[in-house]
Amino acid sequence: MKQNNNPLIFTLIFILFVIQLSQIFQLPFLPKAPHNLKQADQEWILSQVEEKLPILVQKEIGFQIHELVMDKIKLNEKITTAKSKLVNSSKVASSVLKIGNSIVDKELFQTKLKSFAEKPENKAKAKVDLKNSLVSELHKHYAVIESCKREDMQKSKDFLYKLQRFQQKVFLSELIRNKVKTISPSDVEKYYQDNLSLYEKGEAYSFVALQSEKREDLMKVSSVDLFDQSALTKSVFKEKQDSVIPYSFMQALNTLKPNQLSPVLRYNKLFFILKKTKEQQKFYTPFTEVLPFIQKHLTHSRIRNFLQKTSNPIRFKYSIKKTDSSYTIDGKDILDHGITIAKEILPPAFLGPIINIPEEKSLLNLQLSLIFKELSENPSHFDSYVTRQTSIKTSEYKEILLIQSKRDQLFQAVKVSEQEIKDFYTKNPNRFIQTKGELSSHIFVSNRSKALEVLNLSLMDSNNFAALAKQHSEESKTAQFGGDMRYLDKKSITPEMNAAVKTLSEGEVYPKLIESTSKKGFHILKFEKTLPTEVVSFDKVKDKLRQWITEKKQALSFSEFISKAIKKYPIQVDQNELASI
Repeated sequence: MKQNNNPLIFTLIFILFVIQLSQIFQLPFLPKAPHNLKQADQEWILSQVEEKLPILVQKEIGFQIHELVMDKIKLNEKITTAKSKLVNSSKVASSVLKIGNSIVDKELFQTKLKSFAEKPENKAKAKVDLKNSLVSELHKHYAVIESCKREDMQKSKDFLYKLQRFQQKVFLSELIRNKVKTISPSDVEKYYQDNLSLYEKGEAYSFVALQSEKREDLMKVSSVDLFDQSALTKSVFKEKQDSVIPYSFMQALNTLKPNQLSPVLRYNKLFFILKKTKEQQKFYTPFTEVLPFIQKHLTHSRIRNFLQKTSNPIRFKYSIKKTDSSYTIDGKDILDHGITIAKEILPPAFLGPIINIPEEKSLLNLQLSLIFKELSENPSHFDSYVTRQTSIKTSEYKEILLIQSKRDQLFQAVKVSEQEIKDFYTKNPNRFIQTKGELSSHIFVSNRSKALEVLNLSLMDSNNFAALAKQHSEESKTAQFGGDMRYLDKKSITPEMNAAVKTLSEGEVYPKLIESTSKKGFHILKFEKTLPTEVVSFDKVKDKLRQWITEKKQALSFSEFISKAIKKYPIQVDQNELASI
């Protein structure tokens, strides 16, 4: 076992240090050594000092740094705790309501009151009644939340997954809305002008054509003056597109300068001389036609560049590897989680071209995964306003999600047996009696002449009434059902129509037109039959009954839960603060 010489070395270092001091300050009570030490001993001491001193100094410095870091951490914890207490004490001081550990301060209450007042059913309420109603609603809300928290529902994997997914959706939305510059009309116009060659459609030519059936007539025209003075037929063309100009004309015009003449050209058994009046002009696809495409392109480009710029610095924090057309982060495969969220947030114009290309899709998924990973581990990396808005909206959603999760849990626990349905059916026979009624049909036609024509056809053969209704009726709600008035809005049935039906026998058509309530057409009526009173069978209503009973039991279960939560978590109201709002 190796002997530990550190105490001896420290002693020797101290002795050597004292001796050096005595020599420097010439202290009489210290010997003027090192003459008393042998040369070999001096050399051994110096070798040990040279060997051990750097390590000892390094350890001492490391120890001091560790102490400083720990002191700093403790100080930060104290500051954070003090700030938290200060914030909480200020909240408590200005709190309007307190339900369990949930505190509604004055600012939050005012915000909720404003939203509450905007609901249609609350607009007529006095302010005092409005505040009291809100207090009651907030009591229910936060009592349920306190009960859910007590059950640790916010710690379940499903809850955390849904909350994280919402947070990422909100964050990506806020990030793009606040950090990606909105495309303005001037941006689109500039892009169009800078890339005009992309939208070039062709060239337009301006010239005058002198024509004749005889070449000899044109051979005499040897100058511009003779061309202008000629009595032969002339045609003037201004900015004529190349698509409608003969190819031989275009070739000749391309070689000419303005006010020059072409050689004699032949086209469609006629002869021509052309005088170019100005240089050809390029023409382009109109700006209005390409505007939507430019907007899509700029949207794609800006979002793509932004995501790349945002994710690039984060890439260096992790080990990114590519396998085929996908990536891994620190050896873990990236799921399509980022793409799934992007589909809900990013515009189709951006995602469309990317999703269909595996390489592009995989790269986008990597960028989004890195951004979401950084949000989770280091939110301060991003703009404070974006993260603050994300935090506010996520906190609000967390409360909603807690209530939804509890409601779903209670709803799923509700079971309805076959016997319960039968018992309800047996105990409530009056609910399943279909009372005696009258079944009538109609045909609605707006034009009087046509209505009379259809009336005559129906009177000739009342059995064909349903087919006539499907063919001629202009009331879409009933026409597809052969004119069955059970599908007609009751407001459209006039007292005259009811009176007319009562005069008819089964299968009979009323011989007159009856004007509609809107005065925009006419009804043709037929009394079909009298419906007898009958009891609807259990098998016919079983499924609807199961759904109805389930919904009733679910509502009752949730209502009972709220009542228990309210009793368990009573509300504390600061009446002075409430009155001051």
